Amino acid sequence: MALNRAAMAELLGFRLRRVNLALARDFGRATDDHGLREGEFTSLATIASNPGISQSEICRVTGIDKTATVAVIDDLERRGWVTRARATDDRRRYVLHLAPAGRRALDDLVDRTREIEDRVLAVLTDAERRRLFATLDKLVERVLANDP
Repeated sequence: MALNRAAMAELLGFRLRRVNLALARDFGRATDDHGLREGEFTSLATIASNPGISQSEICRVTGIDKTATVAVIDDLERRGWVTRARATDDRRRYVLHLAPAGRRALDDLVDRTREIEDRVLAVLTDAERRRLFATLDKLVERVLANDP
């Protein structure tokens, strides 16, 4: 029996959530040996791309709340993947950097994530993939611009 999705036909959130749930499930399975949550992976990748980023900036970029971000950074630091230091220009702020072990872990995690995503994206042509990512990037920029 074909599923009728008419009630959600115009809802972006439903589509994004459904795909994200499948990706998150597969990510959890693929990274089970690390005992890693998605927020830790996202934070690790954000720190790698933005050396010296602050914890509060991590909150804004990833969407993880402040309390959870502290726990995520604590865990990444405990693993030896991230270093945290007081900012030289503002002693109340911590800045984050990727440690060598974090680079190795991130490279492995990105490879695993690409394999998962490639399975989902296999139904799209290269042009469709580029268009999807460009469209999603616009939406992410819109969300970030409107977040406090």
